[in-house]
Amino acid sequence: MEEGQYSEIEELPRRRCCRRGTQIVLLGLVTAALWAGLLTLLLLWHWDTTQSLKQLEERAARNVSQVSKNLESHHGDQMAQKSQSTQISQELEELRAEQQRLKSQELNERNEASDLLERLREEVTKLRMELQVSSGFVCNTCPEKWINFQRKCYYFGKG
Repeated sequence: MEEGQYSEIEELPRRRCCRRGTQIVLLGLVTAALWAGLLTLLLLWHWDTTQSLKQLEERAARNVSQVSKNLESHHGDQMAQKSQSTQISQELEELRAEQQRLKSQELNERNEASDLLERLREEVTKLRMELQVSSGFVCNTCPEKWINFQRKCYYFGKG
């Protein structure tokens, strides 16, 4: 093949494929398609965001409902504990009053027992003396430096 043959190919004159009006229409269509794509993307993003917000709203509503239930439950527990605390305080006061009453009763009974014991001792002493007199045996039971006179002991100090 000769070099000359290739150089002899005529170049075709360049023609404009489209007229200016057609180019503008094509440019408008491409621009409209791009705007439509952008609008579609924005609408999809908006729809996705709306769905996410709805899910968050539902979750927040469930959380608020659960928190309300928990709050009511805790409030009920608190009221029950306050009631129980009041009841225990009343019972404690009653027990303290009962304890005080029992202490007073014990003191009274102890005093009565002491008085009875003293009277019993006196009675035993009288009975012993009567027994000694009736048996004819009288012994000197007075302490040292005391004087027995008519079955009684007397002490005369130095004056």
